[in-house]
Amino acid sequence: MAIANFNQALRVADPNDSYNISAAYNDRGLSWYHKGEYDKAIADYNQALAVNPNYAIAYNNRGNTWEKKGEYDKAIADYNQALAVNPNYANAYENLGWLYSTCPDANHRYGKKAFENANKAYQLDGGKSWTYIDTLAAAYAESDDFDRASEWETKAIKLMETDKKATDKDKQELNARLELYKQGKPYRQEPKKK
Repeated sequence: MAIANFNQALRVADPNDSYNISAAYNDRGLSWYHKGEYDKAIADYNQALAVNPNYAIAYNNRGNTWEKKGEYDKAIADYNQALAVNPNYANAYENLGWLYSTCPDANHRYGKKAFENANKAYQLDGGKSWTYIDTLAAAYAESDDFDRASEWETKAIKLMETDKKATDKDKQELNARLELYKQGKPYRQEPKKK
């Protein structure tokens, strides 16, 4: 949805409807995020949380944005706050697992925490999402268990093949990670440009 549509939704929203107002700010924040306008996205997530401080999705999305900016401590804090609000929020566990597994800054990589969070996301999801399985593979690799990392990455690739939304880029990335794991190497995100 275009930014103008979110602006219109905010103008006509019932001022007593905190859920929909928060959702509109959150969704506009996502639009800014996808445009690479991270500061504007964070401002909208802040607005969503000012209206509804228990909106776990906005914490999670703001965490993703902090991570894109290379602000890893803030990302971790927001993912944890999302889980404080909703302890069964699989996506926040996945995001923590991914960051702890693949962060370009070694000070933010923790194999044990990576595995705990990735495994919790996988358990909550019931093994339906290839992205959660991919994160679990990255956590195994961060913990130097490359046989298991390869095994789980292979599972992620097989499950991804049934997902019509998976892109060629997704397929290339997972196959590249599988090759790294087979070589006994963990995957690392590219460092963020500040």
